Amino acid sequence: MDNLFFQEMQSMCESNLSDTDISRKLCEKFPELAFECIRSRVKRYRKASGQRAIVYVSRDDVYSEPITKSVEYKADGSATFERIIALSSSEQLTPNKVLEAHGMDKNMWEIISCKSNFYQQQKKGGTVLNLYQSKITAKPTTKGITFDDIKANFIQLQNNFKPIKVGRPSKNAKYLYEINIADLHLGKFCTEDETGEFLNSDLAEKRFFELIEKECENIDRYNGDIEKILFVWTNDFFNSDGISNSTTGGTPQDTDTKWQKLYLRGVNMLIKAIDKLSQYAPVKTFYIASNHSRQVDYYAICTLNAWFRNYTNVEIDLNPSPRYYERYGVNLIGFAHSYYEKKQNLPHLMQIERPKDWGDTKYREYHLAHYHSERVEEKGGIIFRWLPSITGVDTWSNDCGYIGAVKRSYSFVYDKYRGLVQINSTVID
Repeated sequence: MDNLFFQEMQSMCESNLSDTDISRKLCEKFPELAFECIRSRVKRYRKASGQRAIVYVSRDDVYSEPITKSVEYKADGSATFERIIALSSSEQLTPNKVLEAHGMDKNMWEIISCKSNFYQQQKKGGTVLNLYQSKITAKPTTKGITFDDIKANFIQLQNNFKPIKVGRPSKNAKYLYEINIADLHLGKFCTEDETGEFLNSDLAEKRFFELIEKECENIDRYNGDIEKILFVWTNDFFNSDGISNSTTGGTPQDTDTKWQKLYLRGVNMLIKAIDKLSQYAPVKTFYIASNHSRQVDYYAICTLNAWFRNYTNVEIDLNPSPRYYERYGVNLIGFAHSYYEKKQNLPHLMQIERPKDWGDTKYREYHLAHYHSERVEEKGGIIFRWLPSITGVDTWSNDCGYIGAVKRSYSFVYDKYRGLVQINSTVID
């Protein structure tokens, strides 16, 4: 058999066939021999006889073979991959290109180290491929949502949310209607056996829209006397801040869905809510910095700003300051999450940050969140309201004994000339 094999191999090597094609043909004639063994003999023969190897390959040929040599996952979340990768001679070996060649998403992984040994092969037609024996160590990225993610979100949404009507206040409208959904924590996952109650994204979304529907009923009773709706939602709207499924500060969270789907779901919810509210009166919304989702909340409000850019009755304020102030007639309302602000500093912030509005108003309040429970204090001419939440009890809260708070949400009605005239409470069962 050896003589016959040698004769066949010698004949094929004198033809215009690549090493791979010769090996495949010989494998068909001599099935008792392994493909890799045959290819090794072909290469040795050509080298010994002084022949220049003729190698015609395509990128598909390279990737169709089992070229991943090893994968090793480590306790710190990083992983080491070793494989052969192929690039055309016009392509540069950039970190993103290496990740792509290893079949890894550049938005999900970042390279720690990379080592590549280089050689060339030729495709039919003369195009040269650069082949690399590549070994990389990579770790999951912590960069969060990218511009491409936001762009993809717009493509998916397809602008299907059209208002039935545009809310126009009456000529005598004199009320500001504040809807404050504090600490929704969309994406939080709780189980009844561990924390005493169940919560997931489906239930959080259901509660969210129950509140929106209830507030629309309340607004409708004013028969056009609502001049503006102030929609407050950026107090830990999301439970985690991007790809790491942790808070902004890095505390791991129990989350029930992937970060991309969570972001898309949250943005869709907000678009539907603002679209609904804008049918009753002009809507304004803004940003507050919070500790669970400081980054993603801001990405979301930027998406809302782009989405509603042509809506005359929707105003999106992109001010990135951690606190926000709204002046309405004789009222000055401050908003903060109260995680970053030291309690001893709260009574002085409004006067310093809005001195003119402070001097021109009579009624001043600060609406705060973070603690998921209700508390009211009055100090230095300001009423401080820590607002309750409709979220569930997670493992950490249950371990600490932070349980038993009634799940409710408040809305506030301000008269332009007489201050706060009504507080509406919606309890979630």
